Amino acid sequence: VVIAATLLLCASAGLAVWVWRAMDPHVQMTAVFNQYLGEFQTHPEQAQEVLRSRYDGRPLGSGALGTGQFTPNAPQALPHGFTRLGTYVLDMPCCTCTQTIYKNGEGDVLALFEHSENQRMWFGNRPIIEATCDGQSTFVVQLHDRLAASWKCGPRHLTVIGARNIEQVAELVAFLDSQRSGS
Repeated sequence: VVIAATLLLCASAGLAVWVWRAMDPHVQMTAVFNQYLGEFQTHPEQAQEVLRSRYDGRPLGSGALGTGQFTPNAPQALPHGFTRLGTYVLDMPCCTCTQTIYKNGEGDVLALFEHSENQRMWFGNRPIIEATCDGQSTFVVQLHDRLAASWKCGPRHLTVIGARNIEQVAELVAFLDSQRSGS
């Protein structure tokens, strides 16, 4: 009876921990971002909708970030003919961040996130490579035949999704860092 009661207690505790982890918004965010990353390369518009619907994504406008929040540094254009399609505010469990979508004439899409802290959890259990791009420590993750990369840029962190290769990541890091510093 004691052994049965102990086993029942252990099973109940294990179930409680599993339920608690499944309900943790950060664990859920990792799953949602995993879905986003999986869909981004083949269906970028649908991938954007995953985040916008889950995290109250709304176009950036006056007051969209609230009083005291930052103004995004997302430029109108990026190298290789990428032009800004729109910037959205996302209320994620980790922070309120912005997501700017860019597209070039070849149909390639990039997403640029600006957030307050490093969000390695967004990449889930994908292998992360740490590289130095334009002097910045940059975390790079392979997504099928595209890359995601994240680095610190001034007081914020930037994450780009959809780069073709590490050279494009390095170019984006240098360009966005120079935009922040006004160079």
